[in-house]
Amino acid sequence: MVEIPNKLNSMLWDCKTADDIYERLHRKRCLSKDGQEDRAAAVASLEEGEAEWRRDLADPGFCGGSREWYVIAALMRGGYLNNRARKLTAASLITAERPWWQFCVEALARTAERTHCRTRWQQLGVVSH
Repeated sequence: MVEIPNKLNSMLWDCKTADDIYERLHRKRCLSKDGQEDRAAAVASLEEGEAEWRRDLADPGFCGGSREWYVIAALMRGGYLNNRARKLTAASLITAERPWWQFCVEALARTAERTHCRTRWQQLGVVSH
């Protein structure tokens, strides 16, 4: 699966918890009316997206989306993101100065920092020791 880096998922890269993600989306005015009114349900949806990502990541053959991609998908399914957020997902970060492969390497490094995959990726030379 190829994940095209966009402005919404890049906005969430440094968020550590579901509450951090919720707060960032709220501050950036990306939550729908339902997302603003029912924080507990929106955070539960965020946590479900992250849990789905962790389940897929546990599969040794997994090569898929980032944690942020899964969280955004879960929020969209629940109706917790507004049109502004949808527009940000359509805004690609790929440019001539920053080609697609650079984002792939950065995404692998970010995922490696968060997971058990770091050791294997170090062996493959994808991330440094």
